[in-house]
Amino acid sequence: MNTGKNNLLYFFIKKAKLIIKKLPPVQYAREQKLLSGSSILMLHRCEEYDTTKLLPNEILKVSPQYLEQFIQKAAKTHSFLSLDDLSKSLPEKPFIVFTFDDGYKDNLKKALPVFEKYGVPFTVYVTTCFPDYTANLWWFVLDDIISSNSVIKTSDGVVWDCTTKQRKIDVYMALREIILKFPADDFENKFTEYFSGYKINLKEKAKELALSWDEVKQLADSPLCTIGAHTTNHVNLAEMDDDDAYHEILQSKQILEEKTGKPVKHFAFPFGTANEVTEREYGLAQKAGFKTAVVSFGGNITELSEKTAFCLPRKMLVDVYHEF
Repeated sequence: MNTGKNNLLYFFIKKAKLIIKKLPPVQYAREQKLLSGSSILMLHRCEEYDTTKLLPNEILKVSPQYLEQFIQKAAKTHSFLSLDDLSKSLPEKPFIVFTFDDGYKDNLKKALPVFEKYGVPFTVYVTTCFPDYTANLWWFVLDDIISSNSVIKTSDGVVWDCTTKQRKIDVYMALREIILKFPADDFENKFTEYFSGYKINLKEKAKELALSWDEVKQLADSPLCTIGAHTTNHVNLAEMDDDDAYHEILQSKQILEEKTGKPVKHFAFPFGTANEVTEREYGLAQKAGFKTAVVSFGGNITELSEKTAFCLPRKMLVDVYHEF
């Protein structure tokens, strides 16, 4: 996690609030925008919205019910492509490609059955530290702490007022800024120390929410699912030197191919905004042997060439039925 993802998160929250203010007209308008032209859609989780949790994390969910409704509506005007199909040629008819980032368990448990029902292909970009259970999914742990307390106290002596839902969100975002500055090489200890008054197990949260390697293999064995790579540690590649950034990209490909027994041809840049992805990163993904790479912003896909194949734009699919 870094400032790039922080900026992206603020962008998503701002858009979500605008969407929800005037439902259903804005809902309809937004879906019309998503369904204008051809696009790759970016998702993270497929899970029912939890009203006891906070918007910054819940905004990354799309419920199975909404996913099914969206597919039904999109099928009237669009075809559904896999990334392998897209990498071969750009169809004239409008199309949609579904992609999920990171590697959450609900991608298998909740999303796969919906895609199977309609025969729709999709991609899951797996960060290998997720199924390794070495990922520190601290943003969910922080949500748990804030959601279950009206007041929290951190080890620096600060007392945080969490008495209302809005205050909880404000505190979450303020603490997030602090946490993002913890040193990566000692992150787990720093996080645990900072919230020493609370029961914390970062690795248990990974086991609860992340795909296991057996589950990654189950997805890979589905004829509808393509497994893509998303680095080994979900790092900001732009902050790394050439060798380390290339290693993050290439190693994730190699690990996933070894674990699934299948070639891994597609890549998603972590965070994926213009702050984290430049021409250098596009070149590194191409050098690692991928056929395509996606970013986390942009609009419709209007061209496909050797150059644009490594900076494919995406739109975020948000479940606009959420009551925030």
